[in-house]
Amino acid sequence: MPRKSVVSSKSKKSKTQKPKVRKPDAKTKIKLTPPWNNGNDKQQYLELKDHDPEISRQFVSERTRLHEKYVLEEARIKRWTLVIACILFLSAIAVILFAPEGRQNFSYWIGGALFVMAAGAAGYKKIWVKTKNKSIKLE
Repeated sequence: MPRKSVVSSKSKKSKTQKPKVRKPDAKTKIKLTPPWNNGNDKQQYLELKDHDPEISRQFVSERTRLHEKYVLEEARIKRWTLVIACILFLSAIAVILFAPEGRQNFSYWIGGALFVMAAGAAGYKKIWVKTKNKSIKLE
């Protein structure tokens, strides 16, 4: 005898039911901390006495869009600073390698300055150069 599948009424009912929506409180707050906060505890928030779900949904979606744009722009700036650091580093090497005769000292200073600028653009905060006789620390 073939087996019949039995579907309970609970499973049919759960497929057609809408998700439960939380009833609004008397005072609703939505708090979001922006990524550019830099350690401050200040938060931007929306406070609603008569909770309208559409307003809060719009607020959250706009803030989310703003956060996404901030993250994308931050990544773009980081890429450009690395490109600039690479260009500065290569130009520092070129200045030192192709220095005219009798101007090597001047080209070392220019190349060193370009190297320090390249390191700063790459994000380094400290540079230490140690030789046998001297030690230079740049912060």
